[in-house]
Amino acid sequence: MKRNHNENGISTQEIGINHIIDQEQEEEKSFVQKKRGLRPVPISGMIVQTQLQNSFTENSHDEHQDEIILEKSKSSACSICKSKRPKVSRMKDFTHDDLLEATNGFSVENSLSESEDGPTFKGLLPNKVKIVVKKYQITNSQEEKIFKSEVQLFTNVRHKNVVMLLGLCTEKSQLMIVYEHLCNGSLDHYLSRGNFQSLTWRERVKISIGTARGLKYLHGNSIIHGSIKASNILLTHDFEPLIGDFGFGKVKFEPKKSYKDKSGRDSGYAAPEYLENGKLSTKIDVYSFGVVLLELITGRRATDKLPGGKSLVGWARPLLGGKKYALLVDPKISNSYEEEQLQWLVQVTDKCLKKNPKERYTMNMVSLNDI
Repeated sequence: MKRNHNENGISTQEIGINHIIDQEQEEEKSFVQKKRGLRPVPISGMIVQTQLQNSFTENSHDEHQDEIILEKSKSSACSICKSKRPKVSRMKDFTHDDLLEATNGFSVENSLSESEDGPTFKGLLPNKVKIVVKKYQITNSQEEKIFKSEVQLFTNVRHKNVVMLLGLCTEKSQLMIVYEHLCNGSLDHYLSRGNFQSLTWRERVKISIGTARGLKYLHGNSIIHGSIKASNILLTHDFEPLIGDFGFGKVKFEPKKSYKDKSGRDSGYAAPEYLENGKLSTKIDVYSFGVVLLELITGRRATDKLPGGKSLVGWARPLLGGKKYALLVDPKISNSYEEEQLQWLVQVTDKCLKKNPKERYTMNMVSLNDI
């Protein structure tokens, strides 16, 4: 195992961790000050501050602005399958016929998933751009206006580790949102007991770093995702992660239920305070990110039941704070991980999973760049 020490015999990784912990109160204060004066606008599992909306400008309509093409830059391509990210100057208004053709009539063969939000399909535009189409039901013009305004807020959201929204369709009493297609599925497939290969240690670290960067970007733009979990982290064949599934309109139009009756809220990723009161904050995302880190370290899923009926977090918590953290490691990579990297990830995970949100890191504090 690789270790770096200074002249006093102290690990440089330990110095990095201590430096971040020392800065916690100062950075937390800075982050709060940045948000001060902004009124949150709820968007499904997310909150977008009004400042984000004010930063966007309406482009005059131009048919060429609606065109979706593939990036020419090599840096935007997956090195394995050579797929490239789309390039759009503005989100496109798709017709129902456009998406009917792209998905081959929303065929079973093109179906990706079914959820309480609605079905999801893969598709292909005439210019060979691969897309993902998520269908929602809308019942009146007011719902349509709300959906459109929510989607419009994300016109300029662009980051290497955030899935891109390409456009939407509001026809035939349905809303369909179109996303870019990622070439290697979602992280949860690699955590299941299926036929997917086990992730290497290097791949797990890369996914941790990329997800942290994407979430830091969202929070820096005053966006709370509200549903960070393995199934919402999409991957390229290079194992570059992108945060997706924004679930527009879900809170507004779902029948009200008690918080703990919501399967999504009690799926192993939800922070304790969210289960109590259902209120969103950036610290909710941080907690969920901590659960994802724990899944990557252990190779277990958040929904797995462990001996004694404990949840993944309940089982791992005693090991996170002590010297037995090596017992957390997925047996499939027990001989290949870097000890200092593991120590670093475990300490970050522990800080993200604090029961008291005031003791948790912000994403500004989750710096994995030195791993």
